[in-house]
Amino acid sequence: MLEPLGLSALEESIYLALLRGGPWSVNSLGEHLGAGVPRVRASLARLEDFGFVTRSSGTPARPLPVPPEVAVRSLADRRRRELDDVQTAGDALAARFPESGRTQPDELVEVVTGRQAVAVRFGQVARSATGELRILDRPPYVQAVSEENVSETDALDRGVTVRGIYAPEAFELPGAFEEAMQAL
Repeated sequence: MLEPLGLSALEESIYLALLRGGPWSVNSLGEHLGAGVPRVRASLARLEDFGFVTRSSGTPARPLPVPPEVAVRSLADRRRRELDDVQTAGDALAARFPESGRTQPDELVEVVTGRQAVAVRFGQVARSATGELRILDRPPYVQAVSEENVSETDALDRGVTVRGIYAPEAFELPGAFEEAMQAL
């Protein structure tokens, strides 16, 4: 649930345990979650840095959760500011280089080789699509025809139009035609 904000699974588990209540110590959290004390201690430090945890004033200090509505909003605002800073830096970098030194139209074709590299690059392209994704569909494929194409499905779920031009041999594979018809 909190991984998109940058929290690990252990950090999220610790935070949820703290929210459920109880006087937790580092040791008891480690025992409860089946994690070593050093990992719990490091996770608590990150949670504190992210604004999800504070410490009690007693001795020994115990971790206390910050209410979710405060912690999540604060971290989301922090991430937005970081993204704004990245965009500003990108704009400044682009302004430092003349248009003539940038990629020319004849250099815009990217050749990707290897099944894994093709799958990764296609996923990146599909995730970045905002309006329409156009595909030239021709075997051999990086995954079995019967497997769900998660990148395309996610794009469709976001409202992206996906259009494909299929090579005739694409429909010779078992199940390919049926899969294409389901996408209509």
